[in-house]
Amino acid sequence: MDRHILKLERSMASHPENELIRDRLLCELKRCGRYYDARKLISRRLAKRIVSTKDLESLIELGRLTGFINSYPVRRSSLMNFSALFHTKPRALTDVEVEIGFASIEGAGALMSVLALADFFGCSVTGLAGSGLHGTEFTEYSQESSRQLAPVLEIQKPSETVYEFRLELPDAPIISSRFRLRAIRVTTIPIAASKVTLRRKVLRSVNALAFVADTRSDGTGQTNEQVFHRLNRDFEDLWGLRLDKFRIALQYLEPTRKELHRALLTALGLGRSPRIHANIETTAKPASRPQPLFTNFQVGRNQILAHEGVLDTFALLLLRAISDLSRV
Repeated sequence: MDRHILKLERSMASHPENELIRDRLLCELKRCGRYYDARKLISRRLAKRIVSTKDLESLIELGRLTGFINSYPVRRSSLMNFSALFHTKPRALTDVEVEIGFASIEGAGALMSVLALADFFGCSVTGLAGSGLHGTEFTEYSQESSRQLAPVLEIQKPSETVYEFRLELPDAPIISSRFRLRAIRVTTIPIAASKVTLRRKVLRSVNALAFVADTRSDGTGQTNEQVFHRLNRDFEDLWGLRLDKFRIALQYLEPTRKELHRALLTALGLGRSPRIHANIETTAKPASRPQPLFTNFQVGRNQILAHEGVLDTFALLLLRAISDLSRV
């Protein structure tokens, strides 16, 4: 069996664009239990910005087999907030952009997730600071060099700022008879109580949301419940629906017991939600308990070293958005 895989790997190296060889290799790797090698095969393709529902489904399946995704309830969203739906042209494909948002307590992992994905795709992250009413400031950061590329007059707290990157797809996949996926935007969602206007502006355009739970929360300071209910209140004011009716997933960056997950679902008012365990490592000094995990991380100074599992969150939410959109 290993000899057969070796032969397929050599054929793949000689014909990297051959879909048949790639599918056979992926199948053999999964059959032999080499799940991480199979994940790498899919990840390399995604890193080239080649997106297909088949690859997303395979990555999610492998995520479940390797323990990154612990639960995956399949459920449609009650909300179709895609801007392309309002600008359709008869007898022509409409380009659509899917936006995936990450939210958490400051330092708990939302910003780390966006930076990790930007690092994976080789994108620069733009910081958009402001209230949405009094102007904006832009700062661009490169994860490769981990240095500030453009000067900024004032860097606000991550909880008050939107950090985002846009992923252009060179070969835009056709996802239905009406729509073609042109780009994907990944963004943080500001959670500061004073940033209502900016937060609602982001929530208006987000098509799927990952909430990164702070497993170190001890009830002091901002808690998961306070931040989530703030998001939920603004989302409900905008759309008339609660977040539990939306495309949402819970992501953890530290080992989490099932009992804690169930208790958090109850506290957040989520009946069921995909549970994803990711692993992010940085060059920042580790935070001591009970501080949020990435309290000491500073944008522009520290780097992302490992980002396993975050791609699973990205794939799961993107697949759910594409699946809903393809039914329109």
